[in-house]
Amino acid sequence: MGWRGRLSIKSKLIAMLLVVSSCSILATAYLGYQSGKGNLTDRVLSQLTSSNSHFRVYVLEISIKKAFLSRLLNDRIRLPASRDRALFP
Repeated sequence: MGWRGRLSIKSKLIAMLLVVSSCSILATAYLGYQSGKGNLTDRVLSQLTSSNSHFRVYVLEISIKKAFLSRLLNDRIRLPASRDRALFP
């Protein structure tokens, strides 16, 4: 019969309980890992797309400020010439 025949029923029941408990722990750990991995992936993607939109807004703001400063400088360069013409017709 081998070694199983020499074990008492109490030992067999404890071994069976240990195997069943281990299987349920492994199944729970696997499901928790998959759920956590999915949530983390979704969150990272959400933050990346949010960062991308923030970057686009930042670049747009920079280009608007650049255009504003360019217009301001052009106007200031033209102002003295128009003042001279107004002062000296």
